[in-house]
Amino acid sequence: MTPWRRRARHVRLGIQALFATIVIVSALVVGLAQLALPWIASHPERISAFLAERLHRPVRIDQVEGRWERNGPLLTLRGVHIGDDQSGAAALLISQA
Repeated sequence: MTPWRRRARHVRLGIQALFATIVIVSALVVGLAQLALPWIASHPERISAFLAERLHRPVRIDQVEGRWERNGPLLTLRGVHIGDDQSGAAALLISQA
């Protein structure tokens, strides 16, 4: 086997190994996301805290539903209250997001 063929073989094997690694890591990420989705949906207070930190306003969420669809995870937020005015009512109410 010539040095050129040996080098080409090593490059081909390296590319195959890289591709296999990418496929396996992608499958692990998707599997972990599927396992984490029910936990995320059962903790709306964490989602509220995340949104409040980003919006710099108080956020309250009444209900969170999470499910997998053909294109990936779908997280539905119901009763999103953003901000508070002086009377204690939400400045902005989004029924479903």
